[in-house]
Amino acid sequence: MARGWTWGVYVDDRGEAWGVPVDRDALAQSELGWFAVAAGDVRPFPRGWRMRRAIGVDPSGREHTAVIATLSADLWIGTAPGWIAETSAQGLTEVRLTRTLAEVSPLPVAKPEIP
Repeated sequence: MARGWTWGVYVDDRGEAWGVPVDRDALAQSELGWFAVAAGDVRPFPRGWRMRRAIGVDPSGREHTAVIATLSADLWIGTAPGWIAETSAQGLTEVRLTRTLAEVSPLPVAKPEIP
């Protein structure tokens, strides 16, 4: 997998696109929902907000987290069982999804009108 950091697009629960620094390994994994930022394409993600996350465990029982970039990402909708994470020894390990955490922002999410 590619190493280092680059800019990726995170789409919040309201559908707004934000630029965030993302590990190239995560950007290469479709189950996390990332895609690359075109130059000057999006604003930086606001401080104080928390992005939606996947939490899982590797075969040794160690917990890992990963940001899920879009609401349509396979990890968020439950069609992917996990993702690949980097270990402290800079190796790779499979992580099995155990739960997800929703996004936290001060802005309201638009709710559909009930007829």
